Parts: sequence; C-alpha cells; structure tokens
Amino acid sequence: MTTRVSILFVIVVFFSSCVEKYWPKVDEYADVIVIDGLLTNVIEQTEVNLSYSSSVNVGQLNPLSNGIVYIEDNNQVKFSFVESSPGKYIPEDALFQGVIGNSYQLFVELPGNNTYQSDICILLEPEPLDSVFGVEETRVVPNRYLPQNGIQFYLNNHTNYSDTVYYLWRLSHTYKYQASFDIDYTWEGDFYLNPVPDTFRNCWRTSKILEIFTYTTKYLQQPVLNRFPLNFVSTDGRELTIRYSLLVSQFTVSKPTFDFWDILRQQNINLSNLYAQQPFQIKGNIKNVNNEDDVVLGYFTVAGATNKRIYINRPSIPFNYPICEPDYTSMRWIIYEPPSTWPIYLTQDQNTGAIGMGAMESCFDCRLDGGELTPPDFWEN
Repeated sequence: MTTRVSILFVIVVFFSSCVEKYWPKVDEYADVIVIDGLLTNVIEQTEVNLSYSSSVNVGQLNPLSNGIVYIEDNNQVKFSFVESSPGKYIPEDALFQGVIGNSYQLFVELPGNNTYQSDICILLEPEPLDSVFGVEETRVVPNRYLPQNGIQFYLNNHTNYSDTVYYLWRLSHTYKYQASFDIDYTWEGDFYLNPVPDTFRNCWRTSKILEIFTYTTKYLQQPVLNRFPLNFVSTDGRELTIRYSLLVSQFTVSKPTFDFWDILRQQNINLSNLYAQQPFQIKGNIKNVNNEDDVVLGYFTVAGATNKRIYINRPSIPFNYPICEPDYTSMRWIIYEPPSTWPIYLTQDQNTGAIGMGAMESCFDCRLDGGELTPPDFWEN
C-alpha cells in the first residue's frame, strides 16, 4: 500500500509541475478567518496575526480586530495577548517566552460565540545556526536584456541530533539608504536657505521577507547543511546601496508543522498571501470548537528558535536602480506654484551653483520610500 501511495505521489508531482498554474474561482474563500501564530523560546518573537482572507483576485490584507487571544501551556497557565496594531496581537507580558520542552495551545475568541483552538504543540530544542553569509552573484533573467547583479545569501548549520530534524526559516531585513538630494533651499513664496540640508536624506527601513524556506535532514547522509540558499537581493533597488542587514530566524519544528509550511512553499504562497488569499484550502492545525465545518486558514507554529544577524556593506558590483535627476528648466515657473504645494524642496549643484527641483518629493525625503530617520536599536555602523 505504501509503495502505491508513493508512486501516486510522484505521478501527481510530475504532472502538476508540467502544467500551467490554474487559479480557480474561489470566492467562497473570501472572508475566511486566517490565524497565523508563532511561539518560540525568544523574547519578543511571539505574535498572533488575525485577518480575513479575500478572493484570489484581490489579494488584500483584511486585519481582524477586537479578538480575545491567549495561549495555555501544559501546566494550564494562561498567557494573554493584546492588540498592538490592527490584526496583530502580542503577549501582554513583554518578557513572555516559550519554554523548551513545554507544550502550548492557542485560543482565539471572536464575536458570535466562535472560539478557535489549535492542536497542542511542543516547543522543541533549537538547533545551531553556524553561519549566514552573502556572495556576489550575477543571474540571467528571462526576458531581461541585461543580467541581474546582486547578493545571494546562504546559511550553514549542523545538528547533533540522531533523528530527523525539520527546519523552517523566516527572514527580515533592514537597510540604510539615501534620498537622491539634500534640501538646500525651500520655496514658500520666496527662497529660504535650509540650515540642515540632509534632514530627510538618510533612512533605515525594516521589513519581513515573504519567501518561505524549509528543509529536513531526512534525506541527508550527514545532518549538515552547507550553502543552503536563502534570499537574493538585487542591485535593481536601494537595499544594498549603503549597508544591509539580514536577520535569519531558524525554527526547529515538528513534522506536521514542517509539512504545512513546505506545502505552502511548494505552492509559491508567501507570508503575505497567507494573510490575504489562498487559491485552495491547505488544512492547518486550528479549528472552530463550536463548528467543525467552519473553514479556518493558517497555522499555530511552535518552534525552538536560533537567530543570527549579519551586515553587508555596499558591494562593488554594478547597480541599476533609478536615480532622480534635478530639473533646472522648470525653476522659471516656480513663482506660479500655489501655496498648497509649499514647501517645495530644492537642491543646488555644488559645481555650477544651479538650483533645481525634483520630479518627486521622495527625491528629497527618504521617508516617502518607507523608511525612518532613526536607525533601529540593533543597528551597527
């Protein structure tokens, strides 16, 4: 029987990889509850995200607020969560962290007498993460005239555990970048010298990397991973222009948890689509205790975590990101700009003294590209 199932699995994988992706009509999965929970042994890494799914053609995040969220451990100790931003819930106790070897269960109470609970999950011992590093690489991209330059990141790890180990990795990155111009002058009905030209020049931006990375030692002769590929960062954007930091969170998970995330990875569903849309139901470990027929998406992941952060300075490879060009010719019309457009930022060429405008405000204000003016606490120059 096992052999027949294995053969059937191979046939399904073979044919599914040889056909075009099909996006069925799944409007019935709009407004389905999505619960994505994470609990680890690391402080400030635990959170629960609640949202409604949307139809596959919309792909919009619909956060779910005003839920009652808590976790219970195997000693019946209850840990309450608070909503820190729409749909995001964090532990009420800022120092809360999972204990290795303990088991946990997630509960979510929503209006309409709907209570959702997860399976009971044990927090496994985290495995070592030996190193994370980046390598300059050039890729040939289909339908692209020039090759793509960038940094490919890899990790090395090992385990002393004799049985199979299942891994899940989640990544986030932070990078420093600059707006194209200093603000040398502003126009507000007249020219005004700006005493701090680089006020909005330097920013730091942090965001999650939405790719899903999984692997298991099941098929390895030696339980060692060398140069396991993570994310690729191209020089088509500003991420690598000054200094880039990658945070890798390695999770040691159970086989059911690995299976769930590995299916999502194979179906090319990233973390944002988990919250917004799924073209079919992938069964997780959460259910409605009052209605077994109620469809709920998502997963409560309990894992032993090992984190490693690295920094990369600007590489020597060519960059291809768009650069603002100052507009000197339009300056003659600046006196006709209405007060509603003030202040208008202006830059001065240090060689010729010419004063120019920018095509977009983001040419002067790095915050408009999603960054913040102050570096995060962990940042190292």
